[in-house]
Amino acid sequence: MKCNVRGVFKNIRYRILEINDEEYILDMGNSIWKIIFPFLHWILPNPVYKINNEIVDKLAVPERE
Repeated sequence: MKCNVRGVFKNIRYRILEINDEEYILDMGNSIWKIIFPFLHWILPNPVYKINNEIVDKLAVPERE
């Protein structure tokens, strides 16, 4: 399984995941428990939402030449 991770333009909270030619948006969240206990970042689940190509084009960081 190949996975490609990209950032969202001007937003550090979300990531765009491309897995098997399908796009998802990952919410990294700002839970107070994850700030107090950093190891919870790997234990607690992070919500992931499936999105379509039109939304990916609007959210993705533009490439520079």
